[in-house]
Amino acid sequence: MAPPNGVTTLISLLLLLFTHSSSQQQHDLPSLLDIRNFWGVPLSTLWNSSLHYCSWPGIQCNPSSSVTELSLFNLSITSLSVPPSLCRLPLLSSLDLSWNYLGGPFPTTLYNCTNLEALNLSQNVFVGPIPTDADRLSPNLTHLDLSSNNFSGAVPSSLARLTSLVSLTLHSNLLDGAIADLGNLTNLETLTLAYNPFPPHPFPDWIGRLSSLKDLWLRSTNLVGPIPASLVGLSSLEAFDASLNGLTGPIPGPVWRMGSLKHLILFKNRLSGAIDGSVNFPNLIDIDLSLNDFSGPIPPAFGGFRNLQSIVMYNNHLSGPIPDGIGRLPLLRDVRLFNNNMSGTLPSDLGLYSKLWNLELDNNGFSGEIPANICYGGNLSAIVLFNNRMSGPLPASLASCKALTAIQIYDNGFSGPVPVGVWSLPALATVMISGNSFSGGIPDSMTAALTRLQIDGNAFSGPLPSMTSSPELRVLVASRNGFSGAIPPGIASLAQLQKLALDGNQLSGPIPNGLGGLTSLTFLNLSHNEISGRIPDSIGSLPVLTDLDLSQNALSGQIPPLMANLKLNFLNLSSNSLSGTVPPTLQNPAYERSFLSNPRLCGGPITGLPNCRAGSGGGDSSKGVSSPLVIALLALAGAIAVGAVGFTIWEFRRRRGPDGRKSWKLTSFHSLAFTEASIVWGLSEENLIGCGGAGKVYRVPIGSRPGEAVAVKRLFGRHKLDARLEREFESEIAILGCIRHANIVKLLCCVSSDDAKLLVYEYMENGSLDRWIHGDNGSDDERLDWPTRMEVAVGAAQGLAYMHHDCVPPVVHRDVKSSNILLCADFKARVADFGLARMLASPGEPRAITSAFAGSFGYMAPECAYSNKVNEKMDVYSFGVVLLELVTGREASNGGGDGKGCLVEWAWGHVRESSPIEEAIDGTIRAARVEEMCMVFKLGLACTRTLPSGRPSMKDVEQILLRLRQGGGGGWLPKIFGAGKFAFLEYDGAPLLQRWGSRRKVRSESGGGDDDDKSVACNV
Repeated sequence: MAPPNGVTTLISLLLLLFTHSSSQQQHDLPSLLDIRNFWGVPLSTLWNSSLHYCSWPGIQCNPSSSVTELSLFNLSITSLSVPPSLCRLPLLSSLDLSWNYLGGPFPTTLYNCTNLEALNLSQNVFVGPIPTDADRLSPNLTHLDLSSNNFSGAVPSSLARLTSLVSLTLHSNLLDGAIADLGNLTNLETLTLAYNPFPPHPFPDWIGRLSSLKDLWLRSTNLVGPIPASLVGLSSLEAFDASLNGLTGPIPGPVWRMGSLKHLILFKNRLSGAIDGSVNFPNLIDIDLSLNDFSGPIPPAFGGFRNLQSIVMYNNHLSGPIPDGIGRLPLLRDVRLFNNNMSGTLPSDLGLYSKLWNLELDNNGFSGEIPANICYGGNLSAIVLFNNRMSGPLPASLASCKALTAIQIYDNGFSGPVPVGVWSLPALATVMISGNSFSGGIPDSMTAALTRLQIDGNAFSGPLPSMTSSPELRVLVASRNGFSGAIPPGIASLAQLQKLALDGNQLSGPIPNGLGGLTSLTFLNLSHNEISGRIPDSIGSLPVLTDLDLSQNALSGQIPPLMANLKLNFLNLSSNSLSGTVPPTLQNPAYERSFLSNPRLCGGPITGLPNCRAGSGGGDSSKGVSSPLVIALLALAGAIAVGAVGFTIWEFRRRRGPDGRKSWKLTSFHSLAFTEASIVWGLSEENLIGCGGAGKVYRVPIGSRPGEAVAVKRLFGRHKLDARLEREFESEIAILGCIRHANIVKLLCCVSSDDAKLLVYEYMENGSLDRWIHGDNGSDDERLDWPTRMEVAVGAAQGLAYMHHDCVPPVVHRDVKSSNILLCADFKARVADFGLARMLASPGEPRAITSAFAGSFGYMAPECAYSNKVNEKMDVYSFGVVLLELVTGREASNGGGDGKGCLVEWAWGHVRESSPIEEAIDGTIRAARVEEMCMVFKLGLACTRTLPSGRPSMKDVEQILLRLRQGGGGGWLPKIFGAGKFAFLEYDGAPLLQRWGSRRKVRSESGGGDDDDKSVACNV
């Protein structure tokens, strides 16, 4: 029986559809094969023709097997063009080609992809302008990501005609033209223009018409002038970042009442005025207004923002108290209000209702006590309150604050005993409580994590702790207290100790033997005590000691002859009962007041002591010197004196012109307490401390203060300086003569003649960083611990960030390396050696061009091979190498001798091989903050990316290092991923600084992840 007509019709229709579907099943295969053949590897290996193409990696299909999405990111595709066959996929709606090596101009072949909704070309090497006919892209386009390329020129008006756009991300390019009016993109939710060298321009008023905008990222885009009130039209805005610009004036009142804002980031501008008292940010998560000129109080309304996690407003002129309501915010983690004019007591509930992680309120006028429940949430990592007017005892609850790593509350009025449990907190590394009125004793056993203990200027009493339970201790300062008894012998076992100051106590007994084990000690002060006995010989074997003060004690016996081996900047043995002869090498004008008030000590006029004659002043010696020997010695001394006078006259005449006029000229940049003669006559071989390709460096004692010295770099030739040295001299003068920054070496003056140029700097007692990272002859004895390395990294980054972002015009160093980072007595970093530095042109002017490569092997950025234009990102690359040195302990030029080229190549290879970063860490410091060191390693990789546009700015590097340093050991550590500039900084899993405009999920850190660069070049 035949089926009914209706069933027949249905069967026929199904057969027709099946036949049509079968014919379409391989519809897109030819186009995909063309794409595979066009780009070759890696698609030729990934796209296996034995499988259906909808199963190939990176391909998404609809139910009818039509390709709708191609995700070909991070496949190392190298090409200067895009295959036309991409647009022969008729239903293609999403195309992701990011993180490859695609180059050339913008691929206009994509105009033929008429159904495209999302296009991601970020993290490639495209060059040239964004086309003025870019509106020929699909009218359905909603997401366009061109970030992290080398596009230049203007932001064209053609983008304004892509009216369906929801996301437009153009950050991290070389855009240096005008920004077109994009105000008609009313569907736009994300706009990023950050990190482009636009000419100075006002805040675009048309942004206020983007009514759907949620994320606005304008960091470092050369904005000047005020923030317009038209932003009130952005009723949906959630994230607003216009940091690192030149914005001025107050924030308009309507902006303070944008109720949808979650992230308000405006640090490092010139904004001023008070914070609007009617501020209304009910959804606010974090606010950063630091490094501006805001004044007035923090409005009480901030205490009602229940989602607020971070309040960062340091370096302003804020006044008044912290509103009480802030202490009751349930999610508050981070409060940084240091360097303001704030006052009053801290909110009594601070820390009680939230897991407070970081509290930095130093350099204000706060008073009263620390809140009793400051660590109630158990997450507090740092409490930094120094230089305020606070008082009272420390809260007992601090003794149970297990996450606490740092207590810095010096220069206040705190009193009473320190809760006993504080000394044994497992993570506590830094205790700085000097200049208070603390009393009581110190337990003998302390936390093993302790690296810095500064308790001077208090009323502690009893015996000193032995400190043997804290083997990582670097700094122990317990001066001006009431400690009594003997110096514990256990202190001699602290092999990492760099500074020991116990002066101004009531200590007695002898100096412990075995101090020779303190091989890192640079500073020793035991003065103003009641110490007796002999000076132990072991003090003379301390290899890096530069400051020694044993004055005002009851020491007796001779000065150990081994002390003649010390290279001391300061020495004071006065007011003791020493006897015998001062060792000849210590009879130096630099120590002329170092031996006074020792009645039985002799040494001659230079020391201010009696001459050592037979039967007088000899102390321990009763034997005279025979007359013939005296006559012979006097004759020899006379001959030497005549020779010295003759040489002096010859040298004096040589250094004058033929007409007798003085040929040395001094140009000063600071107030000086010395003349050019003091510098010139100090250029003796005994003062020589280093040599280089440009000349020699001397340590020249100056002034009357013992140990006071300057460093003198002498650039010289046979007759006149050659052109290169002359340029380096002039560059150093032009740049350092006008720079004033705590992390840049201070050029005091220059002294010049016809045949030599002298540059006079402040003297850095601890020399250059490379010695302390790599050690002499590979020795681990003088290597820095991790906290000190971190401080050095932060200091050097602050100096370079100042040069790049705060100098007008900006300055590029061009020779950043560990040997050009100097360390003072307290291991504070100073960037030095500016002979190759260049000042950049002012915004809008052509960039500086140099005719020769600059830098040192292992540190030079890859672009030095093909560009002679000076750019700040050259310094960023070199500083990234320094970061890798600090973490790995390897030298920059050879990757540690593993046969894998330079350090950068070795580091990227280590990550590409999926090797754990922990294995790359310097073995001498691996037990320290491993997670923090891994973050710095990743930051070093980010800085050494091949493309300059892919590297962060020095300001970003500085901010990341500051956040890492402040978060070390606590419950917060930034997680740095590589999607975008530096992508995410996570705060317990929630983004603190959001990545702007990325549609692609950030990949896992394991297996190389997004931090992998494409290629590595050690040098040209």
